[in-house]
Amino acid sequence: MAKTASGVPILGIGEVYNGEAVTLNPFLDKFFYVEGLLSNNLRMSLTGSEINHPDKAKKSTYNLAKKLDLKDAKNVDVLRKALGLDRLTATEALNLQSFLKKNTITIHDLASQATLDKAKTAGVGTLVDRVYHRTMTDIANTAQGTQFKRNVIIPATLQYCR
Repeated sequence: MAKTASGVPILGIGEVYNGEAVTLNPFLDKFFYVEGLLSNNLRMSLTGSEINHPDKAKKSTYNLAKKLDLKDAKNVDVLRKALGLDRLTATEALNLQSFLKKNTITIHDLASQATLDKAKTAGVGTLVDRVYHRTMTDIANTAQGTQFKRNVIIPATLQYCR
């Protein structure tokens, strides 16, 4: 129960306490710390961390840039929107795609300094940087979303021992 500094119990949020400081029951603070520790450890032991699960971001910016048929102007526009650019020429898009196909196998290849240096030399450095950051955001968001699903499914199907 919450009390004012003078010890008057706070019974509801509509009450006015003349600007007095409000202190919570000290056991609540300890309870929230312990509950958070236990529930987070249970979650980690049942489902693991979201970074331990395979990447499910199949429609990431990286995959679009590598697989779209960029001879079609509509696909160049799709890539432009995925990159968040105001304009992207077909030549720039084809150069980016060519670079990605020749120099990368997975998105993680873009994290190496050697690949970034090659991209700058090839004139697609800013586009490669944008592809990398957009894709990593896609992967993190997808992993977090799938983790939330696991966190709901596992406790729902958990069998308790008696």
